[in-house]
Amino acid sequence: ADVDDTGVGVKNVTANLSAFGAGTDVSLTYGNTDGTYDATITVKESQANADGSYDVRVSANDTLANERTATTPTLELNTEPEISGFSLVNVSSPDAQSVEISLDSSEQLGTVSVELDGPDGQTVPDGKFTESGSGPYTYTATVQLTADGNYTATLLTAADASSLSKNGSSNQQSETVVDTTPPDVGPITIRETETDAGTNESDLVVDGDDEVTISVDPTDETSGIPLPASDPVTADLSALASGATSVTLAEQPDGSYQTTVTVDAGLSDGAKQIGVTVVDNESVTNT
Repeated sequence: ADVDDTGVGVKNVTANLSAFGAGTDVSLTYGNTDGTYDATITVKESQANADGSYDVRVSANDTLANERTATTPTLELNTEPEISGFSLVNVSSPDAQSVEISLDSSEQLGTVSVELDGPDGQTVPDGKFTESGSGPYTYTATVQLTADGNYTATLLTAADASSLSKNGSSNQQSETVVDTTPPDVGPITIRETETDAGTNESDLVVDGDDEVTISVDPTDETSGIPLPASDPVTADLSALASGATSVTLAEQPDGSYQTTVTVDAGLSDGAKQIGVTVVDNESVTNT
């Protein structure tokens, strides 16, 4: 500000910069070679007004407490949008591999772009995102993929819709697993816990009241088999024991899963069949 007092002289010059979060009484300092009063302030986004155009009121006082004020031309306040909730989620179906990318913004965005790394890596451009809501604004894109695997999304651009295109991205990241491939149940082993005398165990011949052990060794290359608490491996043993339609197999130290069942005493003769179901970490099943 250019300030002059031909009488007793200027005592102080202040500016009301509250719209920019810098206070109502900011002192301007004289001493520059161009004979002006000035100050450099940092905009405090958390205390500033919403983005928009604001003027600044400058007040000058002389040593006798006389005051005069003037208003500057408007200044544009444009802060970076605040981005939250950036996420990458697997939304695949058995027939289609896809992920959903979403984020929330404190203000309307003009450009959104995301880098998707993985077996089918690609850049997701602005045209893929749809906008919903207002304050916050939500941006969502569904991306079709061609391969299972681990994917990482990185937010490249989240620029506001102003002429300055302030970018709120700080390279936020989110990860997910795309898995549409059923797990491999692996070999199913059925044996008597204690083989009857004179009976070949490999014949899988059992009598009523015999105890039978069922073991499987499932694998899943993409997302893995979950912890035993998730009941990843179950068996329908109702052909051997009534009511045993969904028996959980417990994980063993070697990574296989196992359970035992007692054959019904009155079970009829003949070949019997059991079913084993395996569920992986993305809830893809195979029986």
